[in-house]
Amino acid sequence: MNKFFLLVAASCLPFVSHATENKSNSKSSLILGAGLGVASLPHYPGSDENDDYFLPLPYIDFRSDRLSVNDKGLNAELINNNIIQLDFDITGSFSVSSDDNTARKGMPDLGFFVEIGPQVSLRLIQKQNYYISLDIPVRASYELLGEDEAFDDKFVQDAGYLLEPRVHYEAKGENISFDFDVGILWASEDYQSKFFSVNQEFATNDRVFYKARSGLMGHRLSTTFKYEKDNWLILSYLKYIDLSQGKNELSPLIKKDDYLLGGIGFVRKFKIW
Repeated sequence: MNKFFLLVAASCLPFVSHATENKSNSKSSLILGAGLGVASLPHYPGSDENDDYFLPLPYIDFRSDRLSVNDKGLNAELINNNIIQLDFDITGSFSVSSDDNTARKGMPDLGFFVEIGPQVSLRLIQKQNYYISLDIPVRASYELLGEDEAFDDKFVQDAGYLLEPRVHYEAKGENISFDFDVGILWASEDYQSKFFSVNQEFATNDRVFYKARSGLMGHRLSTTFKYEKDNWLILSYLKYIDLSQGKNELSPLIKKDDYLLGGIGFVRKFKIW
């Protein structure tokens, strides 16, 4: 299955090259910036332990006819008309040491997760200042610098795939933009096993053997708010996840079946071109 996503990634290269070759004929822009960001994130889906991050926040906003890199990630636009849009996205998440998590103590560490794949967006309502769409991202997941069941370090591990169909609302004003999503998380057995499975060798009195299954992982709500004035940008993000009706709600590693995560950042921007 993940070979399919790699083929899709390769298919994006001609579009990116086309955008680069035709730079003189199309309008592109580049804005760089730096600031500070604060975020609170759970160790993994269903964890009752969080890490708080207070970090320098680099900012890049590159836009061309078919390629953009910004706070939403890397996006290669393959098809775009008034009704349907096909994009290609890359997202990720931080690593977690099992020594720092009570529920996973003695289990392999979780590495960095990189998720990559296409997204189809169907415009349901289009108005001057807002639109509503049905977005269907499908992503292959890869774990980088994690450990396998034998505690051997692995540079890359196949972590399955996931779907996040959702209804998306986005509105823009002169200085303010806002979006809101509601949808579900559906993931393969390999993906959910990374977070919810407990192999027999890691079972204890408080952490019984459990084999994760594919299917519904949970429901999600999320919102993003941006305020831009002159060369300054304030952005915030908030996401609510509910795992209580997921296929693996009985996993001993799910310590909290609904939770919030989010962050806020302040950025000073510099227009390069």
